Amino acid sequence: MDKIARVTITTTGKNRTNYSFATKYCSWHNQVSYPIWDSRVDRYLRAMRRTAFAKFLSVHGDLWNCYPEFVALMTAFRDCYSLGSFSFKEIDKFLWKYGGKPSDS
Repeated sequence: MDKIARVTITTTGKNRTNYSFATKYCSWHNQVSYPIWDSRVDRYLRAMRRTAFAKFLSVHGDLWNCYPEFVALMTAFRDCYSLGSFSFKEIDKFLWKYGGKPSDS
């Protein structure tokens, strides 16, 4: 996943990490093993700080751009809410849909 995410811009020589693209690319090739991270998922998970899931967020911190940590966090999310019968792809669809909504606070 990291090989796909890291890109060097040839004109500037700057390094860029296309984390969202890389997680989507990997997920489309192996939906069982690779959950998707994007801004909507990030927004939804950050809103979870006021729920029973908050204890998992504190363990994993904000290291969601470290993919193994993100996979562990998504696995903990699935386990916390007894979603074991749902694939990462199905959970991704839910998070994409509801992560785009503004918070009610």
